[in-house]
Amino acid sequence: MKLIVINSHGPMGSTTLSAILEHFGYLSLPIRKVALTEYLSGNYNLKNKFFQNRIVEIAHKLSSRRISRSRSMIDSNENILLDKKVLEDAKKFRNQEFESFSKMYFEAYNLFYKHMIYKEKKNYEGVIELSTNSFLYEPDKYYDLFKKNFSEVIFFNLDRNFENWLNSLMSQFFVRDKISIKNMIKKLSSIIRDYNRYNKFLKTENNSINVKFEEMFKPFDENFLKKMEIKFNNNKGMNYWKSNKYDHYGYLLDYKDTFEIFDDKINFISSFSKKIALRSYNENNKNFFKTFIYDLLFQISFIFDVIKYKFLKWKKN
Repeated sequence: MKLIVINSHGPMGSTTLSAILEHFGYLSLPIRKVALTEYLSGNYNLKNKFFQNRIVEIAHKLSSRRISRSRSMIDSNENILLDKKVLEDAKKFRNQEFESFSKMYFEAYNLFYKHMIYKEKKNYEGVIELSTNSFLYEPDKYYDLFKKNFSEVIFFNLDRNFENWLNSLMSQFFVRDKISIKNMIKKLSSIIRDYNRYNKFLKTENNSINVKFEEMFKPFDENFLKKMEIKFNNNKGMNYWKSNKYDHYGYLLDYKDTFEIFDDKINFISSFSKKIALRSYNENNKNFFKTFIYDLLFQISFIFDVIKYKFLKWKKN
């Protein structure tokens, strides 16, 4: 089987891109946090049962009604994706021995595909992996990890401008029912550091198809779909795209909802918070005192932003 790897960091539209690419014959399922690169790098060997135990855990979640994120940080849904028979097969899977990680990896997808009940079963030639830690590696070493373990791999890199990315990233903390100290502590300099590390990764590699967040959505959606049709040599036409559904982390959306930018429409963080964040980001200052001041100002402003949002929501209800 073939593998598509979508690299991103935070809210960059990876589920939307995955939903599009599935229509070219690549299965998209919400299988996440399976220590993929740890196995590929050899830090975990095949005797380590983390992957198989994680598949059992995911099988329980996907065969039960649960609340999950679908398209954006604030968009959630309840859906049952797999039938209950998956639990017995998942236990058998946990006890199996495999001669390679790729065989174990694809067998997990075959297992879930067998018990999939939320969308139509089609013939797939590969699967889609959403990777969020690519920036932790040197680009050449990162790609070698995949190419040594999988026979055919296609890489996509997603990119999004900092201001909209930050607003979307922070949005999840506004919509949560409960406010905790852990979720309210946000170190701006650490957020910027990781964003810059990911962008550095993008600039120093040449093995991927680069996709900007905005080009997937209206008014550029039709051009992007045509671009993908050329890439996969599969001309579907706009009637096909507009009449189909798109799988966003186990939730099927129609064309209109898929290609409408959702979380950029709401300014969760205030203009002052954005001003502080953008100033810190643009200055890229290594001065400890300045960094501390920016972090402190953003932290205070962010807390006020969340409290204000919660109060206005309470008042409205």
